[in-house]
Amino acid sequence: MYSWCLQLNYRNFGWQVAIAAEVLDVIRPVLSEVVHLTLEFQEGSATTELARLLNNPDSEDWSKVLRAFGNVKTLSMHNGLVGEVSRSLLSDGGEYSVDLLPELNKLECYGGGIASDAFAPFINARKNAGHSLILVPFEHFPFRNEAICPRVLTPFYRNSFRSHNSVL
Repeated sequence: MYSWCLQLNYRNFGWQVAIAAEVLDVIRPVLSEVVHLTLEFQEGSATTELARLLNNPDSEDWSKVLRAFGNVKTLSMHNGLVGEVSRSLLSDGGEYSVDLLPELNKLECYGGGIASDAFAPFINARKNAGHSLILVPFEHFPFRNEAICPRVLTPFYRNSFRSHNSVL
């Protein structure tokens, strides 16, 4: 069982998600072992926030990213990504898809904010389909171990650890 951390920043945000979707689609067979997916986001200044809003990734790109991780049980994300990720969980008919991330049973959102409102319809759709899903909001990232999750702006593969205090 493995974890995957996808780190994005505010510069060329839509492009980063689109490229990640294409790369992850190609290596999807390898990703079947990933059970914990972390989506990190490095926020920019207020002036670059406007650029990010103008360069939002397509919901379909986010869906492709998430589809690559069919066996993920825990999805952790920065609060700055909640809106994009929650919209990507909608099917074409406007309903929340229970086929996307079918094994998901835990959502962790870091940075406070709107996670409970944004994911409530998805959580209810999962519940109605017989799949329990809990939302765990955190005010801050619970740890930052550079050896486990280095600050890079591209996807990378890393082993899961039983203890977050493990040192490589």
